[in-house]
Amino acid sequence: MQRRESMMRNRKETRAVSEVVASVILILITLSAMSYVIYYFMYRYYEEGAGLNLEANRLILSSGQIISTLYVYNNGTDYVFYFEDIGNFKLDLQGVCYMTGGKLVNISANAPIYNYSSVVKCAPTTIWPREVYWIVLNDGELSSFNGILYLKINGVFIQLQG
Repeated sequence: MQRRESMMRNRKETRAVSEVVASVILILITLSAMSYVIYYFMYRYYEEGAGLNLEANRLILSSGQIISTLYVYNNGTDYVFYFEDIGNFKLDLQGVCYMTGGKLVNISANAPIYNYSSVVKCAPTTIWPREVYWIVLNDGELSSFNGILYLKINGVFIQLQG
């Protein structure tokens, strides 16, 4: 009888999960649940709350730098600024300005914009992606022009400098 009880006891001990293993499993389950909750609320909830989804982030990253200054030429009487929209979106050029005395001076009416098809435009106009444009400025018409031009695009001033 005694032998039978010891065998039953051994059989029960081999079938049961020890308290240490059970505690470790519960701790792992708790940590994984907590990490999922933290991921959801700290990353996904914040992203959705900020109004950015993954598609918008992808488009923003693909647009990259908006305007690239390709070349600036000065022959003594004229400045010629060559630039290109290297992003993926068309841009609304609202004005052409230069800085003098700490103030921006709008010269949109005196700054014709050309592209490869020799179409003359003045701001406001649309700048298309992957097209080269140039602006010709007569230095005699500009007072204290320092060779830096500012384009007002979508409400933001972008500097063109050689």
